[in-house]
Amino acid sequence: MMEWSVAVAAGAFVILSAFMIAVLMNLRRLIKQLQGTTLQMEERARLLTVDTIQLLQRTDQTVLMLQEHIRKSASFMESMEAAGTVIRSTTQQVDNISSAISRSVMQHVQHAHEENQQRMSPLFRSLDAGLTLWSTWQRFSKASGEPTQGEKE
Repeated sequence: MMEWSVAVAAGAFVILSAFMIAVLMNLRRLIKQLQGTTLQMEERARLLTVDTIQLLQRTDQTVLMLQEHIRKSASFMESMEAAGTVIRSTTQQVDNISSAISRSVMQHVQHAHEENQQRMSPLFRSLDAGLTLWSTWQRFSKASGEPTQGEKE
């Protein structure tokens, strides 16, 4: 019986060894697949790193260009601000001058109006007195029967 036990143990060993060989071969195939996947991931990470580095370099160049443009346009913006200040000051001065001229014109108009009233008032009173006298004369002439100057001709 011992022979049978040794034979069964040897058979079990062979079966176990064959099973272990199959498992190890599957494990080896999985490890190779894992290595291939890892290599692909490393390659993709390398490409992504290269792309990222190029993007960062372009971004740096763009930022430097923008900073240069901003630096160059800063003096232009300062000039525009100074021009705006001058225009605002000029506008205020024009407003002040316009107000002064307007007040002066109004004063001159008021003064001329008062002067005209003073000069014309006696003239209008004389004219009114003359017309009243003439009207009275006309009524008196018609009442006395004398022919008026229009009737003589």
